[in-house]
Amino acid sequence: MIIIRYPLIILLLCSPAHAASPVTILDPWIREAPPNMHHLAAYMRIGNESEQVITLVDILSEDFSEIEIHKTSMEDGMGSMEYVQQLDILPNKVATFKPGGYHLMLMGPKRRLQVGDQVGFKLVFANGTEIPVIFVVRRQDH
Repeated sequence: MIIIRYPLIILLLCSPAHAASPVTILDPWIREAPPNMHHLAAYMRIGNESEQVITLVDILSEDFSEIEIHKTSMEDGMGSMEYVQQLDILPNKVATFKPGGYHLMLMGPKRRLQVGDQVGFKLVFANGTEIPVIFVVRRQDH
């Protein structure tokens, strides 16, 4: 069962521009951070409801200087982050961005974000599809 938590997401996903898209964006959120943080993290799930691989190649937002896909991994008890240039999402699968795994590294915030704030993003895929998404700032323990 798929639950979309935020009504704005429903509006975006049901708009005519996205009605034929095989991509679904679920539970997009940004982790609340202390004031003056220069890096934040964002999470979501991206569903590919097609029979083809789709590739996320870029993420844009006017609220950040730069956004990258990163993957956190553990080796010998040490955590490290690795930059991921693009992310393939297999047919009929879901790519999960979550703490301790894939995430969006949001660098150079242009405003202070607090719990409940909404931030507009655009996800860009290799096939030219661009999907606007609203992420909501929340505490990790939410």
